[in-house]
Amino acid sequence: MFLRDELHSCSSVCQNGGECTGPTTCTCATGWSGDKCTLAVCTNSCQNNGTCTAPDNCTCATGWTNSTCETATCTNACQNGGNCTAPDTCTCVAGWSGAMCSIGERRRQQLQQPQQQQIQKQLQPQQQQPQRRRLQAQQRRRRQQPQPQLQQRQRQPQQRQQKPQQRRQHQQQIVSEMSDYL
Repeated sequence: MFLRDELHSCSSVCQNGGECTGPTTCTCATGWSGDKCTLAVCTNSCQNNGTCTAPDNCTCATGWTNSTCETATCTNACQNGGNCTAPDTCTCVAGWSGAMCSIGERRRQQLQQPQQQQIQKQLQPQQQQPQRRRLQAQQRRRRQQPQPQLQQRQRQPQQRQQKPQQRRQHQQQIVSEMSDYL
């Protein structure tokens, strides 16, 4: 056994209900550990960078909550059945998108439509330039050639009608391919 004075000096060192059992030895109360009983013990460890600050009590990092910091928090609630899966991150159910799952499929298509129209506008001048060159070349050849027969003149309008249709089909194909990447 050690002296009463030693016991008294040791008890001031032991914290959180720890008991002095030797000159520099503490027996800690349930939920505490360490030389001076200053380290809290959490039965279920704290998750997502949470810190054990008292027995079975986690102080959670920003964006996490609950007893072991296992639940993400979203500043703005996820909508339309979406789940908060990480801080300020919603995982949306089918048919919804956006940061808070607030954009329905129809609205998403409406938002993408101006982008598709912009792509079409950008593609049209590029597609029209070769066509203009071809038309100019055809006009030069016509001036140099003798007048074509009536049958040839009748075929040309049909050919002219086919080319715009082919061009429209090509443009639609490009737009659909581009929308797959958006």
